[in-house]
Amino acid sequence: MPFYLDYYDVSMVTAEDIGRLHLEDLKPEINFGCRILTYWFDKKQGTAFCLIEAPDEIAVKKMHDKMHTLPSARILEIDPIAINTFLTQIENPVTLSSEMRIGSAIPEPSNRALMIICWEDFIFLKLRIGEKKALSALRSFEITVRKLSEEYSGIEKRNLPDCTVYSFNTVIQALKCLAIIRQELNIINQEISSDLRFRFGICPEYPANKNPWSFVMVLQLANRLCRASSGNIAIGSSETRNQVKGHIHSETGFDKIVFLNQEKENFLINLVDTLESCWDQVDLNVIDFARKLGLSKSGLYRMIIKTCKCSPKTFIKEYRLRKAVEAIEKQEGNISEIAYRCGFNGPSYFSKCFLERFGMLPSSFAIAAV
Repeated sequence: MPFYLDYYDVSMVTAEDIGRLHLEDLKPEINFGCRILTYWFDKKQGTAFCLIEAPDEIAVKKMHDKMHTLPSARILEIDPIAINTFLTQIENPVTLSSEMRIGSAIPEPSNRALMIICWEDFIFLKLRIGEKKALSALRSFEITVRKLSEEYSGIEKRNLPDCTVYSFNTVIQALKCLAIIRQELNIINQEISSDLRFRFGICPEYPANKNPWSFVMVLQLANRLCRASSGNIAIGSSETRNQVKGHIHSETGFDKIVFLNQEKENFLINLVDTLESCWDQVDLNVIDFARKLGLSKSGLYRMIIKTCKCSPKTFIKEYRLRKAVEAIEKQEGNISEIAYRCGFNGPSYFSKCFLERFGMLPSSFAIAAV
């Protein structure tokens, strides 16, 4: 059965009230085929919501209307994968102590923070310093990250082919952890006399809120922030920035993170979406790209420098080169075919860009990557 979040405004309600309402929900004669997994009460945000497995949204609404005097603000169907990404406690609160269940808020914050870590150019590091040394450095980094995340109440939620997602109780915990992670990364790079590179994205989210973001969309935003960064730069979303106001300059390491305002975040989303639709067009230039974004050439340059710390030309080229690396690894054609397919106007220019970026010719990489 699908999963739903039943969200409602409880700004004038206590934790005790929510606990009693939840116990009423658990009575089998009025559950309409629904199975309530847990509930949260966030006094600070004035919100409460239940995680429910149900046959459909109508059943959830019937159950809610039968027992609640509080109007439901929204019933949101969510991706089962997203549950474990954002919510750590899916144990029914009735299994907790009565004091914990009714006398206080559930000890699971509804406002969590995602940190995505993507490794960058790892295959080239293996070719430069050897596979054994590179894998040892990567393992050392991963062990360090897991240990630090545990110290800051972070949980490893998803391990994808080229990135890992961690979930933290608060944005401050995520950022403090990130600051130390980057310090440890510098130490590892000094030990291997090379450059183990990562990209970092930080994005908070309420499991159910009043804006149209869903779990998947938030994960997508955090991933976009991560993809837009490079060279061990970390980017925080506009909501991250809002939650750490007053801490950015007082906390060690926070000043080295790029915090977006809402304008820059909207720009970044539009930038990535637009580039994904036209990156392979050989005749695409900066002026045309700016027009697609509804900006002048100078306007695009100004915004992308502020947001991504690089020029439009570099941003487009970097995206194409990453696509080219994937294509070469998968042996999707010869070098000339891949050059044109990835938007370069010829194999000669492609080889020059590839050499400047990765320190080897694409032909050499093709042989080494087999």
